[in-house]
This record gives sequence, structure tokens and C-alpha cells, in this order.
Amino acid sequence: ASFSFTQSPQHSNDMFGFDNQWCLHMIPALLSAFAFTTAALASFWCETVKFVPSEDTPNSLPSLHFGIWYQRQTEVESIEVGDNVRVVVRNTCVDYPGSIDIDSSWKTARAFSVMALLIGGLVTFALVLAPCAYSYAGKGRWQSLAIFCLVVLPLFQGLTFLLFQSDACLENPVVSNIRNTEDQQQGLDFYPDECEWDAGSSANVSAAVLWFVAGLAMLAMGAPRRPERPPPETQQVTYQRTENLDGTATVAETAVVKGTAISTEDPHSAVTE
Repeated sequence: ASFSFTQSPQHSNDMFGFDNQWCLHMIPALLSAFAFTTAALASFWCETVKFVPSEDTPNSLPSLHFGIWYQRQTEVESIEVGDNVRVVVRNTCVDYPGSIDIDSSWKTARAFSVMALLIGGLVTFALVLAPCAYSYAGKGRWQSLAIFCLVVLPLFQGLTFLLFQSDACLENPVVSNIRNTEDQQQGLDFYPDECEWDAGSSANVSAAVLWFVAGLAMLAMGAPRRPERPPPETQQVTYQRTENLDGTATVAETAVVKGTAISTEDPHSAVTE
């Protein structure tokens, strides 16, 4: 004897899900992560502005590098190796002395550097989770994050350039102390009056651009959406029942035939023999 019945697969209602759009929506998250990294580099590196010694300087003086929070310190150490002397030069980022007066422009640049990193870190964390949590990444939240990337974060990042209008650039205390030396008073200009662009400032520009591009990518892609589920399908399973000599019966599956999508009005399984 043989009999068959039809059944339809069940779908789960998980909050988290993955599909082909997952990789696509990770692009804004990666851009935001790169922006956060370069923003941190620009804020806490000690090479945002620099003072390059004049060409007619009698001695080979090093360039002076300064950041929003730290300044670069150059240490020269002589190490005896046998009969030879090896000169080792170390460049490290150190805190500014407590005696330095931080003016209002400098403090503003510091404040916006911290706020850009705090907000940028939260935005980056949200963008990493958004492709996985469809229930929480709605259109409104997605557009709000895009506005932060397009407007708020580039603005905060750009306001850190107020460092160029502060005493760190215009009246740098370290450079001023060098100007007050005896050689400087004799008319030797070791360093220029104003600072120059340094690598940290380039990183700052890169961070602002990456924030903006991340926001554009978010608007272009739209919020992550749960993929539409296909309609359930029936399948006909045929079993063969064999009566054994000892009175027992053996049931074996002989064929599985997939059917068409079942109607939502009559979702019940049908059994035939």
C-alpha cells in the first residue's frame, strides 16, 4: 500500500537576517570606520601644524610640530657601540606644559575634536549593526544618521581647524621662546611667524570627506529592508508501506514532488491514500 500527503514549509520570524543587501549596506559602515580612524589620528596626533626653520638658519634645526592636544618632542641620544658612537633620534608625542596659555580658539578646536569623535563613534557603531537589525534600522533612523554624516560630523571636523587661528599657530609659546634667545635678538630668524599645514591637517580633511561620502552612500542605498518571503509551497511525499512476515510494517519514502504555492485562504495540508 502507498499513501501521500502535502505539506508546506514554515518560515521563522527572526528579528535578525542576512541577504544580498548586507554587503552593500556595509559600505557606509566601512566609510564611517575609516572616517573615525582618520579623525582620531588628526585630533590626537602631534603633527597638525608645523614650523619649518628658515633656509638661512646657521644650525641644522629640526622642524617643530604641534597638534591639538599634544606636541612632538625630539630626543637625541648617543649610544656607544664598541669604539663607535651611534646617534639615535626619537620623536614622541608629549603633553603641553601646564604653563602654556590655551586661548579660546584653541579650546574650541579641542572641544569639537572630542565631540566629533564621540558622535562619530556612535554613528559608526549604529551603521555596523544596521544591516543586521532590520527591525531597528527604519527609514527615519537611517535618514537621521545620514544627516549626521552629511552635515554635523563634517562641520565639527572642520571647526577643529580653528587651531590655525589660535596661539598654537600665530603666537606659539615654544617658537616665541626661541625668538627670545640671544641669536634671535641679533636678527637671526630661526622660524617663521606663522605655522604651516602638517600631515595631521590632511588627515582632518580626509575625515571630513569620508563622513560626507558615508552620508551620501546611505541616502543612495536607503535603509536596510527585510527581504520579502516567497509564498509557501506544497510538496507531495509518497510512502510505500510493506507488510512483513512477522506482522510488522515498514514504511519507506519513495518520492517527493514539489507543488505550487498554496492559497492563504486554505493553508491546511491535504492527505490522500
